[in-house]
Amino acid sequence: MFTEQLQHIESLNSVYNALTTVFEEPDEPTGPLAGVLFSVKANIDVAGAATTHGMKSLTGNVKSSDAPIVARLRAAGATPIAHANMPTLNARGMHTYSELAGHTINPWDASKSPGGSSGGDAVAVATGMVRIGIGNDGGVRCGCPRS
Repeated sequence: MFTEQLQHIESLNSVYNALTTVFEEPDEPTGPLAGVLFSVKANIDVAGAATTHGMKSLTGNVKSSDAPIVARLRAAGATPIAHANMPTLNARGMHTYSELAGHTINPWDASKSPGGSSGGDAVAVATGMVRIGIGNDGGVRCGCPRS
């Protein structure tokens, strides 16, 4: 079901670098949002995926459960398909650049920033890679590793 969309993501993401990790092709969901793919900012937990906050050192920070927003969208049939690029630890939220994935490119004007800390999700939606992008404000604590 998702093969064509995954090919679309692969071709566009190689240009815009909006998504840092594309998840494996999921099972066919059911529900009112069945077939809707969404991206999730790299500081929001997705079960089975690493919540990196844009940091190379957190690539092994694999989560066992979804953040509440991801769980609710899954329950409605939507499918998380990728983590989206963000500034490393939201430290420089004016431009979407992480030490893990590099720069995300603005699809309308490469000389301009795609936006702040949720720029990866914004570009994924703007280019049609996903229908929904789940970002957040830098002040929201999602998926932070516990010491």
